[in-house]
Amino acid sequence: MGREYKNPPIYEATCEFRFVPGKAWDVSFPDQVQQRLAADFPKKQTVQVFEASLTISSKAEDITLGQQPELKKAKRLQARSEDGSSLMIIDADLLAISHLTPYPGWKHVLPLIERSLAAYREVAEPKGVHRIGLRYINRIEIPGSTVKLDDYFKFFPSIDWQLSPAFTGFAVLLQFPFDDRDFLNLQLASLGSKDAEALAVLLDLDYFLAKSEGVAFDQWLEWLEQAHQRVEEGFEGCIRDSLRELFGEGKN
Repeated sequence: MGREYKNPPIYEATCEFRFVPGKAWDVSFPDQVQQRLAADFPKKQTVQVFEASLTISSKAEDITLGQQPELKKAKRLQARSEDGSSLMIIDADLLAISHLTPYPGWKHVLPLIERSLAAYREVAEPKGVHRIGLRYINRIEIPGSTVKLDDYFKFFPSIDWQLSPAFTGFAVLLQFPFDDRDFLNLQLASLGSKDAEALAVLLDLDYFLAKSEGVAFDQWLEWLEQAHQRVEEGFEGCIRDSLRELFGEGKN
């Protein structure tokens, strides 16, 4: 991302739209959308998911401490490309497009998002966009039995604790606001690795529209291009040249 890498660490890139409902939802809509995109997503299946909901009352006497969210079963249409590298999920007021590794680059992913959104709008006719999210999940493997995070990252956990300078796991999350409507969540966390002589790290960048209907349909492409630019800047701002060398910068 940002610069060109021979071995980019992107594990999954996802663009998700949540819509303001339009005409009454019909269970045939997901199949209609998939049929329009059969060249991109020929393989389809229905999957069951669990959705959590929590009702918050404005009356103090109705609030129960430790209240658990209600889990509801839901069915969603999942469609994949022929090689399984790209994925689309369709549900009422929801469209998500993901691309797995190997990541082909933004110039190939963006047209897929455009075609998918156009098909969804044609079928479901949503009134607007409630939320847009662009998320890049990176899995980074750093060779070595002992790795100093600050040799590879500019963003990492740091603690001044005399009992022990080492830790076996970590997770750090920062949130940055943009334009009074957007946020970028930046997370760095440890992962399990099959190689004992390597450290596996998750670098997760999630940029999303937090203000409902803050972007009109005719502005979504501009918003998405800006979101992608900020994700790229966030990624490059987190890493050092030692990681760029590991990714094979400029060797495409």
